[in-house]
Amino acid sequence: MKNLPLAYVFFFFGGICGFHLLYLGRLKHFICFFSTFCGCFGTSLIYDFFYLPYYVQEANFGAEFQRDWHTLKSQHKRPPISFTKLIAQFVVGNVWEFAVVFALPAESSLLQWLGPLACSLGIYIVGNIGLETGDLLIPTLAAYVPAILLGSPKNSLILVSISSCVAYVVFSRRWKSEMVSEVTLVNYLWVLLTLIICANSVTFLFNGIKNFILSAQFTETETQTFSIQDSIDRALKILNLGKQASCEAIYKKKIEIAKRHPDMIRDKEKEPDGRFSQLWDAYKLLSCHVCKVRKHCRGEEAPLF
Repeated sequence: MKNLPLAYVFFFFGGICGFHLLYLGRLKHFICFFSTFCGCFGTSLIYDFFYLPYYVQEANFGAEFQRDWHTLKSQHKRPPISFTKLIAQFVVGNVWEFAVVFALPAESSLLQWLGPLACSLGIYIVGNIGLETGDLLIPTLAAYVPAILLGSPKNSLILVSISSCVAYVVFSRRWKSEMVSEVTLVNYLWVLLTLIICANSVTFLFNGIKNFILSAQFTETETQTFSIQDSIDRALKILNLGKQASCEAIYKKKIEIAKRHPDMIRDKEKEPDGRFSQLWDAYKLLSCHVCKVRKHCRGEEAPLF
């Protein structure tokens, strides 16, 4: 028999690690909690605090709780829709799908099609917490529909989660025929696998964010920004100017560069030094940058960046 005061002790002294869920044998709940970075960085603990008495009753599955459950089953052919559980399914499914799709390198595009499966698996596991159950096939098929229609899992993250959630709630959700303890060897292996994944969660999340930022919608803008800055640095170096160079100083370089033009060399026996083109290109880049960034500059000292 589980004890409510002891459950609160585990909650207050180990809730961020999910100790209260392990104590109550809510292993599926623990997997979802830990794999979403402690329930969306601890926000789900607020819900657990108020529902801990219900968790204890469900874990003990006493005679009074069984009578209430059978009464509820007789009144409702299917479990009432819980918007809290629906939100949890959406969050877990989205996080799992994001991890699979974006943590993999871009060249592994075929493996990214495992994303919708990961999404539906998260939705399925959340749906099987407590007194309800459901099937995995229907939400999985629904998850792949928007991904196939849009041609890529990356382009359909939200739609995949919504489609799979709706399919699970409408077509798959039902009452459990009986309460079976989750404390089994298989479920503990699931917990072990979750802990192994979460041990590398920082690297996993970093890879996902990095690949997301470097995806097609960001790469072009970022590449252009870095290439322009590098070019300006090279141009300043060629013209022997610092980053604090004023507009006036840059325009003065134009006169010096013009003297190097082959047509301006009066001594026909003296060959041009070959740097005119390089200097002129550097000046054009800087003057163009000045026109864009310092449209109203009148020679005052100001940084280029």
